[in-house]
Formats: sequence, structure tokens, C-alpha cells
Amino acid sequence: MKIEWNKVTWYSKVVAVVLFVATFYVGFYLGEQNQTVQDSLVEVIDVVVMDGEASKLVVSGTKEIKEDNFVATVATITGSGVLAEMGREYIDNSVKDFKKQADRDVPQMMEEYGRDIGAANYNLNINAKYLNSSHTESLVFELYMYTGGANGNAAFKVFTVDNQTGKLLTLNDLVKKDKQVELLSFVKKSLSKWTNDGSSPVVFDDVVADLSFGMLQDWSMDDKNIYVYFDKYEVAPGVAGDITLPLPLTTVGTWLN
Repeated sequence: MKIEWNKVTWYSKVVAVVLFVATFYVGFYLGEQNQTVQDSLVEVIDVVVMDGEASKLVVSGTKEIKEDNFVATVATITGSGVLAEMGREYIDNSVKDFKKQADRDVPQMMEEYGRDIGAANYNLNINAKYLNSSHTESLVFELYMYTGGANGNAAFKVFTVDNQTGKLLTLNDLVKKDKQVELLSFVKKSLSKWTNDGSSPVVFDDVVADLSFGMLQDWSMDDKNIYVYFDKYEVAPGVAGDITLPLPLTTVGTWLN
């Protein structure tokens, strides 16, 4: 049979139609697959960007409060989410409590010692820091309160939440049950060596010895350390100030849930 290359036959038309239809469907299928991949990527990006309610939180500076009986400088927490709400509520309640104390004490002090004693001797400072790990987000508040005398008092308040659920977490949630005694022992050993300026350790040995796991209430976490916080005077004399004790995950990481 002689093949005529340039002659258009009925079966060449059929082949052309079949090829056209097949090309159309292959192109359509590949386009759909590509769109599915792109949609999946968008969903993943959205999950990463929006991961955790507290990821919307911002520590956006400070504001000053001046009243007749006290002055304060407090952190400003903006944004939405569980952790942001906890933070704002804590600041508001702390200021209200300090105001009650100042309004009770300062007028009497001014009556006894003169007006110069006033608001300048009642000061409140609340600083805030945000920390996060792959599973947690924390707001670390450091309070300094001065109500007269030689020194003020410094204390911590820390809120740590699960970044997926917004649930408030304790170390009991984080550390395996059979490793809690081991972690407490590591905390005590680390405290016994702790120093803030390279000098000899200054903690109260008897107080540190009496620490229990349940007393480790203020803590946060990033991708390198767990941080345990102790108020001024809690485990050491005032000269030591408040203490932030890092527990490296390279040591304690295998003890965690």
C-alpha cells in the first residue's frame, strides 16, 4: 500500500480529532493537579502563618500612669488571642491592686511625713517579654514595686500556653511523670551554682533544698532552653535580685512529653 503523506483522509481526520481531545484532557488534568498543589501550598502557608492564637500578640512598648498616690510604667500588649487577653487582664489587675494599696497608705504617709513623700515613693513597673517554642508561647512579666525604704521588690509572673489550643500549661503538663524528680534535682543543682556576676553562689541552701516540683510555677520555653523564674528574695538574698534559670534542652529535652 502506497502512503500518501500530504493527502487528507477520513482516518487522518479522526486521528487528529482524537489527538486534539486527548491533548485537551491531558492539559486540563495537569492544570487541575497543579492547582491542587498550589492550593495545598497556600493551606500550609496559612497554617504556618496563623499557627496558634498567641502568634497575633505584640508587646508594643510601654505606657505611663500618673495618679495622686502612685506612678507606674506598664507594658502595652496589643493583638488578639488567649495569651494577649491573659496579659492585658494581668496588667489591669496588677495596677488596680497597687492603686488600692497606694490609695490606702500614701495619704496617711503624707499626713505624717509631709507631701513630699507622695506618689514618688510608690512606683510600679511592669515589663513584658514574649517567648515561643515549636509547641508553646509565653508572656514573661517582670514586676518591680517600690513602696519606700531602701529597696523595692521584684517578681515574675509567667503565662505559658499550648500554641495550638491556647490551654494554659504547667510544668506538670510538660515534664514526664517519671522524670519530674530528676528535673527538680537538676534545678536544685543549677541553683546551688548560680551567680549573677561571676562571684560565689549566693542562694539560700536550705530554701533550695526544700523546693518541690509544684513550686516551679513560673516558666517559659524557647527552642534552646526551659527557663524557670524565681522572685527576688525567694531563693536568694536581695543582692541577687530575681533569678532566671535556664535549663538546656540538650540536657532536659528527653524528659519532656
